[in-house]
This record gives sequence, structure tokens and C-alpha cells, in this order.
Amino acid sequence: MKFKNLLSSIALLTPLFTSAATPEVDLAKIPLCGIGTISGVTPSSPKITDNPFAYQSGFDASTWSGKLRKLTIKLDDDGGVVITTPNDPVWDAGTLLNTQITRSIFTINSANKTMVSFEFHNLAPDVQALFNLTPDTTAVDNLGVQRVSYLRGVREKEHATTKLDKPLFRVRNSVLGDIINSSPVYVAAPARNIIGSGYQAFYDQNKSRSRVVYVGANDGMLHAFHADTGTELFAYIPSPLLKKLPLLTDPNYAHVAFMDGNITVSEAQLSGTWKTVLAAGMGAGHKGVFALDVTNPGDFKAGLGELFEFTDDDDSDIGYITSAPLIAKIRTSKNNNGSFNYKNYLVTASGYNANTTDGYGDGYLFLLSLDKDKNTAWQEKVNYYKIKAPNTNEFIANALAAPGLALHSDGSAIYAYAGDLKGNLWRFDFTGGAGSKKEATAVFTAKDHFGKPQSITAQPVIAFAPGGGYLILFGTGKYVENADTTPANFTPNSFYAVRDSTDNKDITTGGRNDLAKRTLAVASINGVSGYTITGDDFSYGTASGTKKGWYVDFLKAEDTGELSITPALLVSGKLFFNTLIPGANICEPGFGATYTLDILTGKASQAERITGLKSQIGLLSIPVLIFTDNLTDDRDALGRRNNTTNYSVLNFGTGGVEGSSEVSETGNFTAKAGRLSWREIQNWQELQEAILNKK
Repeated sequence: MKFKNLLSSIALLTPLFTSAATPEVDLAKIPLCGIGTISGVTPSSPKITDNPFAYQSGFDASTWSGKLRKLTIKLDDDGGVVITTPNDPVWDAGTLLNTQITRSIFTINSANKTMVSFEFHNLAPDVQALFNLTPDTTAVDNLGVQRVSYLRGVREKEHATTKLDKPLFRVRNSVLGDIINSSPVYVAAPARNIIGSGYQAFYDQNKSRSRVVYVGANDGMLHAFHADTGTELFAYIPSPLLKKLPLLTDPNYAHVAFMDGNITVSEAQLSGTWKTVLAAGMGAGHKGVFALDVTNPGDFKAGLGELFEFTDDDDSDIGYITSAPLIAKIRTSKNNNGSFNYKNYLVTASGYNANTTDGYGDGYLFLLSLDKDKNTAWQEKVNYYKIKAPNTNEFIANALAAPGLALHSDGSAIYAYAGDLKGNLWRFDFTGGAGSKKEATAVFTAKDHFGKPQSITAQPVIAFAPGGGYLILFGTGKYVENADTTPANFTPNSFYAVRDSTDNKDITTGGRNDLAKRTLAVASINGVSGYTITGDDFSYGTASGTKKGWYVDFLKAEDTGELSITPALLVSGKLFFNTLIPGANICEPGFGATYTLDILTGKASQAERITGLKSQIGLLSIPVLIFTDNLTDDRDALGRRNNTTNYSVLNFGTGGVEGSSEVSETGNFTAKAGRLSWREIQNWQELQEAILNKK
């Protein structure tokens, strides 16, 4: 069985195609209503003292135009976090782009595989031929040059020449295409917490570079907007999307997914040179991923910013990638002095509809070498690897979801964990290098109280477990097909915390019987309504009487449709996650609930605490952490002092109305600061003289 109609994050697409005999994806229509926000929000800084801003994307379904708004974040007189409403932004890139005369737009010429400026004469002949066709009739009209100009922002063909004429091309409110699934990503100076040969010089050279917000849109482009001014610095069109771009000019255009995948940006060392790398999937627009060098976003020239594209033409086991790929370094060898050598990879799951020869293929985790030579073809076991997550049930369509990484202390990846639609949680092992293991290990299978598999589509988050190993935290639920929105298809869903010791002898074979049960009950405390959560205390372990984690079933999820499809947030021993509760119909997009639990116990983070608070702002984004204050007390007699950090966890509203925000939690954590202990150095003078003699 194939997913003919993928939901774009929360967007609802056309009815599910149920025959496995025609394994194709049809993303023609998204029956959304009005003006809304569906993708996430990114802050420019997690610290309120940095005077941060929030960047929120959105869409207008009447003309399929996009919005990217810059909002202010500040504290009110009571110390609470306040964010300006989307109706009063600092700027909206969707408006600014309409007046931008000069644009730098790049793509890959599919014939010679080189990056070029997006101009008609730079396109491959077969792409030029498609641009010269009328989209609805495929008749030759030789308007290819005008279509490229339209996509670049020229508006003249959107207007009729006489009262009797109709516009030649589709009328837009904004040149920016609708943004439905792709969440904006803010990037400023390179990360400060990376240690490596030559990295300090790289940081110093780029610490003052332009601050940028990256986002994908259904105009086919990955956009880079200046975070201060909202001006577009450049845009990139993945080459597999070129052939269907003419559809955007059709006056009778029915919505199609283009560049609606999610994005990650990170520093990585490629062949000895440090770079800032952007990696993204193409979402439901096309199967595959791409990577760009965005070290200097203000000077992104043809030929300089391209790293690679990897699609189903390179490997048929890659599918539609809706989640953000990961950028990871993996140990390759150990030196005589005990240090390690590393190689950097783009890491992504195979996603949806991988390998269209049938509907029940295996899942794969792909590791793509970031330093692949541009002129070299992709070759498995040479410049990329894939690790199989076997198909465990031929009667359920398969798809491997986004992975989470477990890291060494040096920041290199040691394991990846990912779930699939059959409820399996897989461990991918990098201890012997990227290609050392050919197949993943199933460490747990999520099943409801009826014994039916629960789909895992959210990226798991990973914490250290008591007694060693890792605690893998994830929710269940599938909101991918139109059928998933139908109440008759609602199923029980849960949230799990599963310990993996990484010893295969300790695999959790007993399912939820190996975990401690937590139970929700409707309650109201001090006027706050939600749930209490109860359950027996337990110890982690494998011996009799111990448990390997905990789980909680969402209350009456088979009736409400409640499910967990976004990653959780871990803050100082607390677990924050949001659920989705579908609305009654397309134009009532529903709402969500926010849960705050103790990571290790699965109980309320505080005694007499209500959890599962219902949202007042519609569907919820991934929780956003903002540090609001940092206080250090006086030193004690030994020179020690405490540093207390106050924080707020924010939720941004999504759905079919203008998004807004709410604070779901405030709290603080304390750490030791200053001198932690005294130790007398008996040979201080000797050590000092030795240092001076070395100078």
C-alpha cells in the first residue's frame, strides 16, 4: 500500500488512494481554509537578554501565497514572556518580496549537473520544453521565458490587458509561495561549542556574517531571508522540482507540494575545511534531500553553494522526506595518541513511499558523505551507506520516521534511534563506523492495549538512563493520510519512555508489560482543568520487579483522535510534549494538549500538578524554550555560589486561524557556579617554574 496523499504536516490532502496496484503519490490538492499557520516557529535566541525575535511562517489558501513574519519577544511588567501578534509584525517577507527588484535564484542544470542562475537560457533542453507548454492543455505556447520571469517575481502577466481578457498567469497576493510544512530556521554566527582543528579561525572569520532565516515554500524554492531586514538574500530550487514549476503559472492552479520539507543547519568539516551546511528534504514535493554550503549566505554564488542532491534516481529506497535531515560526525579511526578521526554525514530516514515497485519495502537509514566530490556519481559503500530496518509486517505499509541521535562526549554519533509505521523502535549502530552494520536492531514495538501496532512518526528524543544506556522518549500516532483525519479510523495512542542498555540481550521483548503504566484521570486543581497522572514507583533494570521505562495512554484517544507526532522537549529533568486533537472538519482544524512530566518517572513534574492542558490557541507547535533570567547568588565561605536560570516554555498556535502564542510552563533550575572546591597544590612553585621554562 502506498500513501497517495500525504498530509503536509497538519495540512489535509485529497482522499486516500487505497489500491497498491498503482503506487504513485498524488499531492494535487490541499483543502485548507482561509489564512493560517501550520509550520513551526523559530526564535533568534533562547535568551530574553539577547532581545530575541520569533520568526513564524504561514499561508493564504485563497491565492496560495506565503508569509514569513518577524515578531518581537519581550517580558511584561510581571516578568512574563510576551510575543507580538502576527497581525503586527516587524516585517512580513511575503510583503517585502513583492517589491524586491533584484533576486538571486539558483538551481541545478539537470543536463550538466552544474549550479546556474535560474534563467530560461540556463535550463536543460527538456526543462525548457516543459516551460514552453500550457500546463492545463500541454499545448505549445512558447511562453517559457515569461514563465521563468513570473517565478522570479515579475507580475505583469497576472493582469488582464482588457476588461474582456483573463490574466495569462495565476494571480498572486505575494510572490512568496505558501509555507505549509517547512519550519523557518534562524542562523547567525557559527556555533561556539565545537572543538576541532582550525575551527576557532573559522569561527572568527564568520562570526559577523549575515543573520539569516531559511524556509522552504511551495513556490519550489528554499529561501534565505536577511533576519534583520526581511530582504531575500538568495533562493535555491532543487532540480527535481523544475519540471513541475510551470504548474504554478496556471490560472486554474490546484495546489501542489513543492519545497515543503524541513531544514537543518550545522557546522561540519568537509575534507579538512570547516563549512556551515544546510540540509533539507523536499517534503512531499519530490523524493530525496539536498545540501548547500551556506557559510557565507550574503555571497551565495552559482557553483559555490552547491554540495549535492540525492534523489530516488540515485537510490530507489529513498522516499519523501518531510522531517529535517541530521548532520552528524561519526568516528572512523583512532590515532595512537587516543584521539579520533571523523567523517561528516547527512543522516536521514528513507521516509514515505520509498521504492515504488511495491508498497511494503524495507526502511533504511541513509548516511550521505558531505564531502562527496561534485563530479562523482553516488555509489553505495563508497560515498553513502544505508542501514536496513526490515519490514516486519507485510500487511501494513512501511515508512521509517526521523531519527534521533545518541552522542559520544566529543559530539560524534554512536547510535541513531527511529520509529516506523509498524510501531517498531530501531537502533542503528555506528560504533564500528558508518557502514559497519548492515541492519538495525528492533529494541521495542509499541502496541496499544488491544495488541495492535501504534505508528511512530515523531522523532524520538534521547536521555541518559539510570544504570547506563539510553532512555528513548517518543509518542505514537499517524497524521499522514486523509484517512487519518476520519473519526472512524481513530486509534489508541500513547507516549513511551523505553530504556535501551544497548546490550541486545536486554532487548524489551515484553512490550508494554516491561514498562510501568501511568494512568490519566480528568481533574481540576485550583481552577486548572486537565489530567492527573498516577502509577506505581519503580526501579530501572532487567531483574525481576524492575521496569525498563514507562508509558501513558492518551485518554479516550480512539474517540478524540489524540496523537503525538512532534518531538518532545527535555529541560532539566522535565519532559514537555504537545499532542494533536483533530477538529470536526477541515475548517475546524482542532487543538492540542500540553503534557509536562518527569522524564524518569513519567509522573507529574510536581506534586499535585495538572498535566494535559488543552490549548486555547488551536493546534500546537513543538514547544519552544526561552531563558528569561539568570541570577547568581553571593559566594559562601569556600567561594562557591549558585547560578539559577529561569525559563518559560512557549507554545505557538497553528491551524486555520492567525497563529498566536501561550506560555505553557515557567520554571528554573540551579547549578553550581564559581569555585566548586579547594585543593592544595603541594608543588605549586615547581609547576610554575616548569611552565615558565617552556615559554
